[in-house]
Amino acid sequence: MPTNLHRRGGTIWHFKFRRHGLDFEGSTFTADLDEAQRRLEARREEIIGREFGAYPTRTIYDAIERFQRERYHHLRPRSQRRYDAAIKALLSALGALSVRRLSSAHLARFEDRRRAEGLCSSSIRRDLAVLSAVYSSAQVWEWCESNIVAAYLKARRRTGLTDGEPRQRVLSEEEEALILKHCRPEAVAALVLCLDAGLRREEVLSLRWFDVDLVRGEIRIRGENAKSGRERIIPLFPRVRAALERLPRCNGCPHVFFSRYKRRYAPESNVFNTALAAAVQLAGIERGAPILDVRLHDLRRTCGHRLIAKHGWQMHEVQKFLGHSSIQVTERHYAVVGADEVRAAMARTLRAIGHTPLQASPD
Repeated sequence: MPTNLHRRGGTIWHFKFRRHGLDFEGSTFTADLDEAQRRLEARREEIIGREFGAYPTRTIYDAIERFQRERYHHLRPRSQRRYDAAIKALLSALGALSVRRLSSAHLARFEDRRRAEGLCSSSIRRDLAVLSAVYSSAQVWEWCESNIVAAYLKARRRTGLTDGEPRQRVLSEEEEALILKHCRPEAVAALVLCLDAGLRREEVLSLRWFDVDLVRGEIRIRGENAKSGRERIIPLFPRVRAALERLPRCNGCPHVFFSRYKRRYAPESNVFNTALAAAVQLAGIERGAPILDVRLHDLRRTCGHRLIAKHGWQMHEVQKFLGHSSIQVTERHYAVVGADEVRAAMARTLRAIGHTPLQASPD
């Protein structure tokens, strides 16, 4: 057994040593013995340095703990879950390191480690963005002079660590009809809210009857339930209105969608993801060919795509309807234009200027 190190929980190395009659102990946040010994020595050096007037030792673990305590209440539940996943990986790799000792080399090793675990560039960027948020707070607390993580992300963006291309899956009208055919009424209403009103999952699950005006044909999405934090009013297409009118109501629950316990579904509930997956499978059997790669958020994307391509809405109108924080988000994720649509647009332009569009040659 190495000096001053012992395993706890079977995998993670913990340190314990004594100096001037004081005991120092804690986790090294690693199962690798060589790395644990390096972290132990770094801890010793920091304690000795503090005795001679160096900066107080504050680790990344300390910074993350304070960040969670002071900043987490500003985050939505979904964002908290995403932060939790990133923080677990960050603590394992960097938790024992002093906030002031973090370097680009440490961040590069973290990136290599996450890539070896099978993560894509977008996921690694999200992990580092969480650490960058922690370091921004640490600057305010005067725990460090600069945000080295933000500088690293900026440099790596130019050399390959970028977000992947946005997902572009949209449903055809045939796929949509088959899927809805195999859903029960509650699921039909939820999926139609995504398809025709562009709601996100949390916006569907949190919708209450007093925010639904079937007479005026509109619903209100409250700011606390919207990803952007901004309230918006959504006019309803007739199909959404009809689907909502068919839903039963619960005396003890104000929500449009509720569980068998007469309470709203939990924010992380996958009830409609599951219903969609089952309907997709049945629709594929009926069609005689599987319907591939359909997720709940694809229905919202289908809504935005149809508003632009089929109904001729302007980009800023779609932005307001879908509740995006900026028009750049709408352009990046929802302006999905295929080759057939480009040809159709060119044909319209040629007719407008008095030319006959060329006919495609047969294959």
